[in-house]
Amino acid sequence: QGKEDGNFNCPQKLHVDSITGLLYIADYYNNRIQVFNTSDWSFLLNLPTQKDVYPNSVATSKEYCYATSFSSDTILQYSQSSLQLLKSVSKTGGCCPKLDGPSHIAVSPRNEVFVADWSNHRVCVFSKDLFYLREIGVGLLIIPKHVVLSGELVYVLDDNEVNCIHVFSG
Repeated sequence: QGKEDGNFNCPQKLHVDSITGLLYIADYYNNRIQVFNTSDWSFLLNLPTQKDVYPNSVATSKEYCYATSFSSDTILQYSQSSLQLLKSVSKTGGCCPKLDGPSHIAVSPRNEVFVADWSNHRVCVFSKDLFYLREIGVGLLIIPKHVVLSGELVYVLDDNEVNCIHVFSG
């Protein structure tokens, strides 16, 4: 535990990029995303976030790396090639519909970005450039915590009180 590179303070979610093999870890209280080489487990770099944007989930596509921040209701988009922050979409930043507690993020093979929107009881779907497309599970989900994509199916782990997994067509 610590602030030094390669140490964590409340790591949240991890993601292995299927193309590069890089390991991305959302390091919540250190307010960063750490990137590691999985061939030798060496630390590579930290992806910068923004002030008071604590990352809790991370996912990648061929072009982009995405992260969510539950505490600031934000989605961050990074370039896979430069690893620079490109875009930030937040509750107050013109996102339609407004996010309230994005708890997990996943990217489909079609480069659609799926975000479990905890307090709004739904999964929001965005284009690769983070433009709103549609929502899934409205009226069915209580507190979506985790979203996993497999083919055309979207699996959503719902709140512990409900004790269920919902499956939707993507």
